[in-house]
Amino acid sequence: MNGSWCLITGASSGLGFETAVRLLHRGASLTVASRSAGPELVRRLRARVEAEGDRRSAGAAPEVEAIAMDLASFASVESFLEELESRGRRFATVVFNAGAVASRARRTEDGYDEMLQVNFLSNHLLATRLIESGRIELAVSAGNGRPARFVFVSSEAHRSSPDVPEADLFEIGNYGMGQSVRWYAYSKLFLTAFTEELSRLHNPDDRVRLTVLTMCPGAMRTGIARDAPSILQPLIRLALRLAFPGPEKSAEMLAHLAASPEFDSHTGLYFHLSTRKEKDVRARDPELAARVWRETKEVLACRGVSSHDQ
Repeated sequence: MNGSWCLITGASSGLGFETAVRLLHRGASLTVASRSAGPELVRRLRARVEAEGDRRSAGAAPEVEAIAMDLASFASVESFLEELESRGRRFATVVFNAGAVASRARRTEDGYDEMLQVNFLSNHLLATRLIESGRIELAVSAGNGRPARFVFVSSEAHRSSPDVPEADLFEIGNYGMGQSVRWYAYSKLFLTAFTEELSRLHNPDDRVRLTVLTMCPGAMRTGIARDAPSILQPLIRLALRLAFPGPEKSAEMLAHLAASPEFDSHTGLYFHLSTRKEKDVRARDPELAARVWRETKEVLACRGVSSHDQ
């Protein structure tokens, strides 16, 4: 990835941080985004890469910058996009890694369920605006002469999502910990359906201008469940430590999807860890994917953060 700029969200810890390290080893220059992104994150990434030794191929040392962005706020996403524009930044690859699992229903400042907004709505906004603002150049991306590439972190949980209602796609009522995973799955179903429509719209006539890949990283030890009640945190940490691996192996695959030239002529693929699988039949339904796209655009337009229709 020498000479290529890559954007990765949710890179302050866990899977995102480990993936960022591996992309730096591959020679990518990085913009890392998270709620707490700042100089300390850049320092930690550089220290980790130096401690492991420089494994990249010859070339100029990659750059690293950190910009704060909170996916629970449309205004924060807009501010992030404005900052990218002010820096003139263009990307060859974007890894949409950031996500959330909430222990209970919470509304964002924009009035939507927090998980739904973080896991789907704001990713839709970010992805479409990156394209429309020229931060991503389709067909031949900035720096490496290959098709632009989006890699989304979804979840096998999307298969267990509740049925999609005929109306009010984005209206989720109150729920507690017992129903949290159910609505997490719902948000990931929408994200996975969105990747299907994104690939269809930007790759007409089987000509790949934008490679769109989706991956479930599997169960692992990360901080994604940090929102659980404090009384349960010690038990959760113990269970994660005993039952699940760290994010390193999944990060290897995520970095591979972001960097490997083998996907230059392929799009719309879904992986569970390193195994290619079909998405849930609902995520592959073109009518549902088109509806999710259309109604999301309407939601964003009502909030004054709409992008232009395709």
